[in-house]
Amino acid sequence: MEQRLILVVCKGNMHRSVVAEASINKILKGRGLDASYVAISRGIQGTKGMEGTIGRRLRDYPQAWERNRPSLEALGLDIAEHANTPIRAEDVARAAVSLVMDRKVLE
Repeated sequence: MEQRLILVVCKGNMHRSVVAEASINKILKGRGLDASYVAISRGIQGTKGMEGTIGRRLRDYPQAWERNRPSLEALGLDIAEHANTPIRAEDVARAAVSLVMDRKVLE
C-alpha cells in the first residue's frame, strides 16, 4: 500500500512548513503510522511568477538559524539539511490532505 501524503505548504519552505513536516513525521513514527502516512513540505517561492529565495536552507540565514536552533533541538527536530523545494502540481495531486500556512502562524 502506498503511503498517503500530507502536504505542508508555506512561502519559502525553509522554516514553517519544514518544522511542520518534521513534527508530523515524528508523531507518525511515534504512533507506528509512518508506513501508512508521510508528510512533505513545499514552498510557493520559486514557482512560476514568483522569485526564488536567496538561500536554500534556514541555516543559510545565520541570525534566523541561531534564533531557532535551540527550539528545534528541544523538540528533537533536525532540519539543518532541508533545502527548500518549490511546490509542483504533482505534489498537490498526490496529497491526501494539504496544510497551507500564512504569516499569521508567525504571530
